[in-house]
Amino acid sequence: MSWGHATSRDLLHWTEHPVAIACDETEDIFSGSVVVDHGNTSGFGTADAPALVAIYTSAYKAASEHSGTQAQSLAYSTDAGMTWRKYEGNPVLTRDSANFRDPKVFRYQGDQGACWVMVAVEAQHQKVVFYRSEDLKSWDFLSDFGPANADAGEWECPDLFPWRWTGNRTTSNGY
Repeated sequence: MSWGHATSRDLLHWTEHPVAIACDETEDIFSGSVVVDHGNTSGFGTADAPALVAIYTSAYKAASEHSGTQAQSLAYSTDAGMTWRKYEGNPVLTRDSANFRDPKVFRYQGDQGACWVMVAVEAQHQKVVFYRSEDLKSWDFLSDFGPANADAGEWECPDLFPWRWTGNRTTSNGY
């Protein structure tokens, strides 16, 4: 399993390109997200030409020293996503778990400054985990959530987004 690559100028017509991030003998490339590192916190690009950084789940195969686990890894592009290079320091975050996956990363600006935030899951434990980083390479645990209510099956592909709550139901579905 690898990351495919296609581009579009209008979101209707697509051009396929060679595989962006390829699996190999040690890992499959599972889901994740891509950020633009405008501040060059990772050091992969420059201030004038920021890198695209992919944060993806490495699903390690028998040939890997991490066999049987899933961990979070990086790849980066300095040519607008046309080619990608895996970071030599991968994985950047591991929990020695067989089901730690689906990293969603975003830049957070708060009262005490900015940092990268990763939301991922321990899929079979129905738990969402939160980490922070200054450089996308070193991650510190923040907190976790779950299981709560939906405590069966697997939790996958978490996402966070801003939500303004007014305290009133403004539509028929409560949103």
